[in-house]
Amino acid sequence: MLLQRERQRAVKRFQVMTKCSDENEMAYYLEQADYNPDIAIARYNEDLEWERENPLPPPQSKPITKKSSKRNPPVYQRCSTRREFLSFIIILP
Repeated sequence: MLLQRERQRAVKRFQVMTKCSDENEMAYYLEQADYNPDIAIARYNEDLEWERENPLPPPQSKPITKKSSKRNPPVYQRCSTRREFLSFIIILP
């Protein structure tokens, strides 16, 4: 019973000091530190500092390309003027 209370106190102290709400993350740091909150907090802060110093590169986004047939391009590409485009749309059934 005493061990469980000590662990609960360690979890609460870790949560308050780090503002960490992820239970899995808290469990990881506390288990690695044998439920010593001072060691767990120090390691957590070291990891945060390392993440700040070594940010992930931004994701490489690929441009969205649509495959269009050269034989039959979209209507807006076949029309040279707005009027031609509107007349084409009106003619369609």
